[in-house]
Amino acid sequence: MAGDRGDLAGALERGRTRFLDDCVRATFTIGDPDLVRAFVGTVLDNVLAGLRGEPGSPPGPEGFKVHPEDSFQIAVRLFDVISPTVLEVLVSSGASAERSADVLAGIHADLVNRAMAMSSLYIDYLRVRAETADRDERFRIARDLEGRLVPGLWDALADLERFERDADPAGLQASIEGLAGTLETIRDVNVELRRRLSGASLEAALRENTPVLGAGGVEARLSVTGDESLLSQDIRDMLLMTLSEAAGALVRYGRTSAVELQVRVGPREVRCLLGGSVAWGDASSATPLGLAVVSLRERLELLGGQMVWEPRADGGNQVRLTVPLPYATKAPSAARH
Repeated sequence: MAGDRGDLAGALERGRTRFLDDCVRATFTIGDPDLVRAFVGTVLDNVLAGLRGEPGSPPGPEGFKVHPEDSFQIAVRLFDVISPTVLEVLVSSGASAERSADVLAGIHADLVNRAMAMSSLYIDYLRVRAETADRDERFRIARDLEGRLVPGLWDALADLERFERDADPAGLQASIEGLAGTLETIRDVNVELRRRLSGASLEAALRENTPVLGAGGVEARLSVTGDESLLSQDIRDMLLMTLSEAAGALVRYGRTSAVELQVRVGPREVRCLLGGSVAWGDASSATPLGLAVVSLRERLELLGGQMVWEPRADGGNQVRLTVPLPYATKAPSAARH
């Protein structure tokens, strides 16, 4: 038995690169090939360690971002690609058919168990994230409210004090206008908190929920392309909230004269470009615009996305956002929300 295990481990180690390549090709619909390759490599290395009687290496506290259903599929595909090599080693060693069947069954069970155990770490990680997501979103909303309401209220108070001190009618009028503007902002926030896409397209929802894109004196360009059916309702809603708030902040606080928002829905990811004629990526986090950038980054991280800042020819800058869609290439009936 010890000889069988050593020979199997050696043969599987020699074919490791080929096994990983074949398994990644067989599971290309799951998502990021690099993620799948790393996941498969860790599973195989732990199986090899088991064959040698050595402890395996844990994948880390978050595990891999692979759904349990996908981890089972990966384990099955990995077994398919290594089983010919396992059989070849067993046959060359003179193992009986019964012995070969037992070894194959044991390796199959080991692959599945290890893959599922690694995936369960990610499920635990997601559970913890879900428990804190509501609290974090309330904090973001409170931060946004402070950034949008407090400056206007302070200005209105200062104008009112000017009226009381100097009996200046202009101060009273400015205070009244400031309070009216703050009330309008409260109404806007109320609408934003209730927004959902429902059956509308993402472009229509962005136009409806981002009125600053149609504000006077602002050159706005908005386009959404690709197959929106690949987006779950949750991702559509989060994209709407994230992009609408960021574009609104760019116009409100950045005083940009031009804003561009492009969204491209692909089979594996959503790519967005949002830019303006001001250098808003450099805004201090202590300013309303800077707080909007912080919220943009945080919400993007919740979606597992990335952001890259780039300069624009008009002196401003733009941000490219990428949001992965790990299950978008599967049939609609298999999609998980």
